[in-house]
Amino acid sequence: MAKIKYARRGLLYAILNLKIMVLLSNVLFQGARYMEFGELLYKLSITIFLSTALYFSGLDVFFSICLGHVGNYIFNGQFFVVYRYLFASKVLTKSKVEYVLDCCSNLSDSKHIRDVLFIGSLCRNTLKESSDIDIRIFHNSGLISSLFAYCQATKLRFLGLIYRVPVDVFCFSNLSFLNKIDEREVPLHINREREFMAMYPNSLSVFDSKVNL
Repeated sequence: MAKIKYARRGLLYAILNLKIMVLLSNVLFQGARYMEFGELLYKLSITIFLSTALYFSGLDVFFSICLGHVGNYIFNGQFFVVYRYLFASKVLTKSKVEYVLDCCSNLSDSKHIRDVLFIGSLCRNTLKESSDIDIRIFHNSGLISSLFAYCQATKLRFLGLIYRVPVDVFCFSNLSFLNKIDEREVPLHINREREFMAMYPNSLSVFDSKVNL
């Protein structure tokens, strides 16, 4: 059975929980409300690039923009995160979690990346086959580091599409970004970044967390 996106009751939430509405809202907004301004610009620039290429190939403006936006979603979206709300939701396995952690460990070695953090069910130790993996890439400020982080997030999303892994990935350079998460959650980390650990002194390494799937 598919997951229910909104647990609240009422006509509005009943409409928003319709599968077609869940898919359309995901394609339309592509997680924009979770992005810092820089990542939002990066995301929009991909749509603009694809739309421009399609326009010069002969399509009209409207179809170029629509197809460019959908194309961006296909390879830079997070389809298997929303997939859980559309079909049978048990898509996560222990081997997939280990694969993602290995990718993130390699990413965290970069000089541009301060740490890779994990929130949601993984940090709450409630990970299930119907869960997704919530990843937040904490990167240095500056154009080069930001672009590197955004590109790595795109890579993780694309790998998630190829290997059917529900990864929910976003980037940030200011720890105030973490104010958006549930205040009861303590993110897991990889690098023990000093500023992050000062904010979350009880944070554990993601490799010390238990994955019971």
